[in-house]
Amino acid sequence: MKKWLKIIFLSIAAILIISFVWFELFFWQGNNKAFEERLKKAGENSNLIIIFNSGGFGTVQLDKAYDFKPIIEGTKQVAENLNYKVSVVSYYRTEESLLGKAAYLKEIVFNFPKESGYLARELEKFSKENPNDKIIMAGLSNGAAFADLTMKKINCCGNNISAIELGTPFWIKKQNKDNIIYFNNNGQDTFSRGNIGLLIWSTVKAPFKMVYGKIIGKPVSFPEAMNVPGHQYTWSEVGPQISQFMGEELVKN
Repeated sequence: MKKWLKIIFLSIAAILIISFVWFELFFWQGNNKAFEERLKKAGENSNLIIIFNSGGFGTVQLDKAYDFKPIIEGTKQVAENLNYKVSVVSYYRTEESLLGKAAYLKEIVFNFPKESGYLARELEKFSKENPNDKIIMAGLSNGAAFADLTMKKINCCGNNISAIELGTPFWIKKQNKDNIIYFNNNGQDTFSRGNIGLLIWSTVKAPFKMVYGKIIGKPVSFPEAMNVPGHQYTWSEVGPQISQFMGEELVKN
């Protein structure tokens, strides 16, 4: 093997090892503590909590989730129209940095074993302590995969915890549960269908689109930049079904 190839492979290996250590020793504890504080505060001020799980690496703040924010806001409005006090709590799956994204690879490759287990336990605990509160997991793309895997590990409180998943990736096997609603644009979502060629091409183009968006003053998130055919969702399209789903879920005791 040529020397420069060895250097590249060793550098990649070093970054991965460092990122995994960083994730365990630094990010994990701090992120969980911050989430638990946000969840507790939300429980004090609301009786319905939307857990926001962005697409991509799971680092996008709600205000910058240009693709998902309108749907979160629409969902919040539906709940408020049903006389609920609503808070939106974000769960960040990693940090927006090189180490953060490298560490994220282990979680996504193995279907978020550590993070989904943690969040499932935390939501179970919260629901048992606050039996009159409702929780809605809302996820887009990779965030939908994470929400689905979390829901799979929740073993209680089925009437109080539900999920809205948009563009769930093709490798996630859908659960046959009344408290989960899936959206795939009537089978037209390439990411949910698993068209590998189009997905690779969309991924390659995405960073260039993000840079261009910043240059012209119209920033886009990574999922938006990918622009996977059929992977875009609007409130006007999904709102009626979400409204019906919530109307059914929120009356359960």
